[in-house]
Amino acid sequence: RRPPRSTLFPYTTLFRSSGCERLIETRAAAANWLMDEYDWDFFMVHFQHTDILQHAFWSYLDQGGKTSPSSSRTQRLLSIYRKLDGLLGSLLQKADDSVKIVLSDHGFQSHRGFLCPNQLLTDWGILSSNGEKNKPVKYLRDFTRTLGPMAPEYLKFARSLGKLVTKYKARFSKTAADVAGISRPYPEIYVRSAILAGFLYFDDHDSINHIENMLLEKFASVTIGPNGPRAFKQVCTGKEMYPDGPANLLPDIVLIPRDGYDMSESIEHLLSHPRHPFIGYSVGAQGSHAMKGIFIVQGPGIKANDSLSYPRIVDLAPTILHIMGLPVPDDMDGAVLRSVFLNPVEPIHESAAATSG
Repeated sequence: RRPPRSTLFPYTTLFRSSGCERLIETRAAAANWLMDEYDWDFFMVHFQHTDILQHAFWSYLDQGGKTSPSSSRTQRLLSIYRKLDGLLGSLLQKADDSVKIVLSDHGFQSHRGFLCPNQLLTDWGILSSNGEKNKPVKYLRDFTRTLGPMAPEYLKFARSLGKLVTKYKARFSKTAADVAGISRPYPEIYVRSAILAGFLYFDDHDSINHIENMLLEKFASVTIGPNGPRAFKQVCTGKEMYPDGPANLLPDIVLIPRDGYDMSESIEHLLSHPRHPFIGYSVGAQGSHAMKGIFIVQGPGIKANDSLSYPRIVDLAPTILHIMGLPVPDDMDGAVLRSVFLNPVEPIHESAAATSG
């Protein structure tokens, strides 16, 4: 029996009804009540709904897409943004005498697919996995391909199968390298050292360096299709990416994918490209994270009508501490964004032990 539509399509149901606006209004009302009811020196409210909408319905906003800007779905999506914009404006007015920050933790762009480095490592003979969990994968993937443009009722089914595929089990006795973790929204892949995840099973540094240099070269040469663009926008060592990081915790290799692609730990993605199996596709996602987001700061002592060259998310915490007149722990990532202030003052730093004590 076919499940109820709301079970298969919670986001679609919210989008088509007024459910999304009700969720946004409820959160804004809760924030307003808390601000009125309590004395506060720091207040934060998080609206997740724009992230969900962009992942699911980005094609309605993408100017390069086929959807007309005047279409009913595009206008429906924009109406939700206008609702949130109005409620956000009311919250900012309530905090008129305070320093206010509007921030997104990332931007958005069209989703083109997933890159699966573990599939490449397998193809190169670097990674060996226990194939027992992956035996049904080829059948299931071929079955979903026969559906053509997949009917909506298979959406949840395909996603559940995708979770099965990612649970591979590496045979470390025959593995020289494997993807140890993925970080989002800044999409990196860490191929970690033997200390953490058994990346390089060699005792001598010459063998480790040889494998590392070989993988750096191979990943840098991977393209999307014959003579196509590079699959990875950046391929570097952990030391190059994090020059100030502790050596014993740094990854050996960091991969940053081409814009529009997310990363997957799968060895064999459910909906992989027939000629390029290291590229997988999503049934439901239309939007993907982008590096550039929104950062707006306004209030007493803050410059007006100015811009920052490249603020980072990690700069937010020390900047907020500085605004509140509190010391910044000396081991905290990021730096105070001094250029936003009319009269910058040197930040106060304290040891982490003193700050926490």
